Amino acid sequence: MQSPELDQNAIDALFMKSAASTKQQTGLKVVPLKFGSTSSISSAQMQGLTALVQLFARGIGYRFGAWLGSVVKMSLVSVERIVFSDFLASIVPDENYVAAWKMEPVNAPCFVCMDISLIDPIIDLLLGGTGSTSMRHQPGDITDIEAAILDSVMDEMCGEFTNAWKAAGIEVHHQQRLLSSSHSQVMPARDSPICLTFEVQVNSTQGSLQLLFSGLASDTLLRAIKTEQAKRAPSPTLKQKLRDKALSFRYGVSLQLPAVGVSAHAVHRLQTGSILPLNVSTQTAAFLLVAGTPMFYARPIATGQQKGAYLTQATFGSKSPTEQTEQKA
Repeated sequence: MQSPELDQNAIDALFMKSAASTKQQTGLKVVPLKFGSTSSISSAQMQGLTALVQLFARGIGYRFGAWLGSVVKMSLVSVERIVFSDFLASIVPDENYVAAWKMEPVNAPCFVCMDISLIDPIIDLLLGGTGSTSMRHQPGDITDIEAAILDSVMDEMCGEFTNAWKAAGIEVHHQQRLLSSSHSQVMPARDSPICLTFEVQVNSTQGSLQLLFSGLASDTLLRAIKTEQAKRAPSPTLKQKLRDKALSFRYGVSLQLPAVGVSAHAVHRLQTGSILPLNVSTQTAAFLLVAGTPMFYARPIATGQQKGAYLTQATFGSKSPTEQTEQKA
């Protein structure tokens, strides 16, 4: 029997029928893959990055609150990877103040985008005002003087971010404000930076702040989290605030002789008016204990109608009276 001959059209029809049958059996659904998400950041990296970024946000609140003399709150909203061209397509230049930062020592670009609504209250407070706001509609409304003031604001932010990553040796420096024509020149369009989005409140005005760290900069941050337990050195403003707060605390203080042992028989005979001899010389100074820690040798004295302690010498880490007795025993 002679086999039938197949032309090209018949062969193509057979392949199309086979492909349709395979798709129907497997139930596969082809969907486009979207790059630019948190999936490229491990949970451990995300946890470490979030912790340091939240410390940066709190530091900004303390630093700017003291600097502006007003309530400033900054909270982290999201951490994600995003394609730079997609981010540029999502922002409106007329509604944002945009600036370029640089990360050292890797010389990597960073991109800052701040709601233009935050500019007026910040500048008004820096100039001694109350933080009242006005409506801006065009980036041209930002004068050269205002741009110079905002440069100092960016410098303060960079200083706080550098302080947060001090243990990892990472620094960021403000470069310049960017006009809309220069936005796309900061980093490649297909770069995948990490985007940190914050909600900022200055007095009653709220707005968003977004920090984008280029692929090289974000990889540097993630490597620093992986290789080091980066610890943030408290900013001078925060240290002073904590010091002032600590000075208002109240501590328990006691004047105590060294502990000595007495017989059970002597304790059994104790009654009101009796005298219990202690194996302590009259020249032995007592300990002044603060929160249970000996800090000074002292003697009891009277100051008017109250009792007091005359401090004779610092203990410099001497053992407590109880520990001295236990050591002798």
